[in-house]
Amino acid sequence: MTTVARFIGFHAEACLVALLSCTALPTFAGEFHEARASKCDAWIEETRTKVEAKSVGRWRDLTITAVAHACDGVPASLRSAAAQYAKARSDDARAQALAHGAATVLTANCLVNAPNDFADSLVATCPLPIGEERRPSPQALGFMRAGEYLFLNALITSLLAVDAYTDTAHRIVLDFVLSSANSGEVRKKKSLPRR
Repeated sequence: MTTVARFIGFHAEACLVALLSCTALPTFAGEFHEARASKCDAWIEETRTKVEAKSVGRWRDLTITAVAHACDGVPASLRSAAAQYAKARSDDARAQALAHGAATVLTANCLVNAPNDFADSLVATCPLPIGEERRPSPQALGFMRAGEYLFLNALITSLLAVDAYTDTAHRIVLDFVLSSANSGEVRKKKSLPRR
């Protein structure tokens, strides 16, 4: 066999291997993506069951602490932030942990200096990545602490990225917002001057 024939044979074999690898890669990537989504589905369902078994006032905290043990579709930064939240002793430290974890997932327009403040200014500049028809009211979102809002936004973004943002995940989001907004509304009323 001549050198040219060997080169052509080797080249053809390399092209065939490359072609098979390239065509198999999307299938493997799709299967990997589906496996991550299905693991997230199980975690989402378990979280919904645990959260909704408790009172509304606890839904936010239970959801956050559940994220510490979330599926691989949720970034490690959010899982770590949730674990820090559970250990924090003050509202400021909890809000800071959530905002810090979310910062690795969200864009620059979603950063805040005071994560314990209300989220009303973030609602327009850093909207939740779901359609307006599914988004909770801006007023309810504005009652949330900024750190909680950013954490929730990052969680939704992460679940969407692995095709795991299901109707059950949306229900958890609505539960989270309700719990957080109720707490924020009480906090806002306490901060108003008495007549």
